[in-house]
Parts: sequence; C-alpha cells; structure tokens
Amino acid sequence: MKNKLDLFFSSFGSNEGFVKAYKQSKSISLLKLIFPLIACVLISIFSWFIFFSVPNKADLMILTSAKEMSKSLVMRAPKVEGYTTNNRLYTVTAVRAFQDFRHADFIELEDLKGVFPFGHADQAFFNAKKGFLNRINRQMFFHGPLMVKTSDGMVTHLLSAHMNLATIQLETKERVEMSDGRKFLTANCMRVFDNGDKIIFNGGVRFMMILSHER
Repeated sequence: MKNKLDLFFSSFGSNEGFVKAYKQSKSISLLKLIFPLIACVLISIFSWFIFFSVPNKADLMILTSAKEMSKSLVMRAPKVEGYTTNNRLYTVTAVRAFQDFRHADFIELEDLKGVFPFGHADQAFFNAKKGFLNRINRQMFFHGPLMVKTSDGMVTHLLSAHMNLATIQLETKERVEMSDGRKFLTANCMRVFDNGDKIIFNGGVRFMMILSHER
C-alpha cells in the first residue's frame, strides 16, 4: 500500500502540486459561472443599443422601462418623436411596444396616439389600437381601426392605413368615413399627400351636407 501511495504522490511531484491543481479547479469553476453572466450583460447592452440607435438624428424613442422576454423586448410607455421633411414635429406614443430581436427595425405598438402636421398650419391627431413602426424609413402600418381628427374638427374613421411619417402621406384601400357634423363623405379608398394639402377619394364616393335653415 505504501508503494502505491508513494507512486501516486510522485506522479504529482509533491503536496504543492495538489494545491496548484485545486486552485486551478476553483478558477475553472468560477469562470464557468462568470462567462454566462458576462454573456447576459453583453446581450442586454446590445439590445439597448438597438433600441436607442436611430437612423435619423431627429427621431427619438424614450423608454420609461423595459423587460426582456425570450426573443422580444417589451417597452412600457414608449415615445417616438421626429421631424418631417418640412421640419415640422410629429409625436407618437403608446401604452406598450414590442420589438423582436430578429427584426429589430420593426416595433409593434399597442393603444397608440399621435400628433402630426396637417396642411400649412393645422395638426391632426390619431388613435389606434395597434400599429407597426418601421423605424428605418419611418413608416407606420395600421392593420386595425384608426381614427384621425384634424384641428378644424374633421373626423375620419379608417379600417386600416399606411402612413409615411417623414412626408405625412397616408393611404388606405378600405372604406373611409369622414364627417365634421354637417358634411359627410364615404369612399372605398383614400390617399392623402403633400402634407395633407391634397386628398384623393376613389370608389363609391358619396357626399352629403346638411344645410342650415337659419336666415
């Protein structure tokens, strides 16, 4: 037995060899714990970099809080601001937003509101339950009901729409209902361009106006 122990210890040279081997084993175990933590931190930093890096200096997304969930990031009360090609401010806010890590350029927004310039000096306000923002080319896609109200009191209801925030062009290929309380217009599709100065209606256009009987 003694010879076997001597042979075992001689293979390591001395007790000092055991100490070195033990320390090395502890270092390896510690690195196994540290590396995953470092990886998580780097992923989080990269995710935040994606969200806050915008292609246009005028665009700004402000996040009050965020929570990482699997392959997407959930944002609370996001706010997007930017300027049109005519250097006029637009703003979009939402209750929640979702961004998929695999498609970081697209952001899904829930319960959103927005203000954008309309015409020479007016503004328009919109509300929608859901929308998608392409932050690269500043395109908004509404795949559900959308309500737009201009500062002069005209209210428009749309079933879906595509909007360019940079040029304030809006287009829908579904039914449109527009009214200010006295004038009513319906159409099967609509296109708004030149920052709201021009509107084209097509397909089944009907217009009705209530005349006042006051003298």
